[in-house]
Amino acid sequence: MRATAIIVCAVLLCGFTPEPEDISGWSFVRSLPIGAPLHGVGTAHTPLPVRTGASSLRFEVRPGDCSRAKHGWDDCKKDRERTELKQTGYQHHGETWWYGFSLLVPQGHKNIWPAKLSFAQFHQEGAKPVVMFQNHKGGLWLDIHDARRTIKLIKLIPQSRLAGRWHDVVLQIRWSRESDGFIRAWVGGRKVASFEGATMSAEQVYFKFGLYRSHLKRNKEAQNVRHRAYFDRLVRGKSLKDVVGP
Repeated sequence: MRATAIIVCAVLLCGFTPEPEDISGWSFVRSLPIGAPLHGVGTAHTPLPVRTGASSLRFEVRPGDCSRAKHGWDDCKKDRERTELKQTGYQHHGETWWYGFSLLVPQGHKNIWPAKLSFAQFHQEGAKPVVMFQNHKGGLWLDIHDARRTIKLIKLIPQSRLAGRWHDVVLQIRWSRESDGFIRAWVGGRKVASFEGATMSAEQVYFKFGLYRSHLKRNKEAQNVRHRAYFDRLVRGKSLKDVVGP
């Protein structure tokens, strides 16, 4: 009975708790936990990919891995599959934050475009995402949205360099519903993106990361693909030093 209760807790309620060394400056719970498979997220240790320290976070999505929230959204009814962790707090209008994370996509990774695969996103409470890291055609792209549509699409990493290596991503974002907002992005220490303008339209923004597949019917082959990804060194802070250290 005790073992059954633990499994139910993990799948339906409690989510996954990352090891402290993997995340600093914020906290996360499992996104859409009802029906979420246990294989979707876990801790990886060497010889699996680890960027620093003793562990990283491993994500996996298999065909049919859809789940739902307690109230409202249901991936199973919307042609979507995912395994993500969701930030428990929020960013608000007028705040400026630095973010950092390291991403590794294993060798053999399949791009399912024109179906969509997202590795991370800044979503809004009660509104659509405003920033997504998408595996579009040709590599990893920064997809910046307003309330209705993509307004800027910036290539961060070409497809030929995406798999089989760690990519260290740093962001500086001023969250604003006005024109004073901005997004700046670096990959491997090289500045790769800059955007000026409104970065939110709702009251609150939160971060999600992992694997999120959508519009699967656009690509029949996507229904037979299993994706994995590894994340490490997830950090949020008020300065560049908070994110990358001295």
